[in-house]
Amino acid sequence: MTFLDDLYYGNIKPVDNGFVKNSEFDKALKVFCDCETELCKAIDKDADEALTRLINSHNELLATTGLENFKIGFRLGVKMMCDAFIDKSDKFKDVTD
Repeated sequence: MTFLDDLYYGNIKPVDNGFVKNSEFDKALKVFCDCETELCKAIDKDADEALTRLINSHNELLATTGLENFKIGFRLGVKMMCDAFIDKSDKFKDVTD
């Protein structure tokens, strides 16, 4: 299968990538989870609901930001490819000519 075939059939899912254990991301995630657990134990029901809404909203912001950054990165890559194949400088002779 080609890359485009895999992309079309949904075999390429960058979002499914895991993370390295004991990495900086893993450490930060553990701190986040520990803090969430502590806060949920220490606050009343109303505050717990507000905290849950805050966390859910934050997750939505992260997901939206991740998608937009993915699209920006993809567009930048395409622009680099276009520049590499289309832009011809007249100052030097291209070694591929």
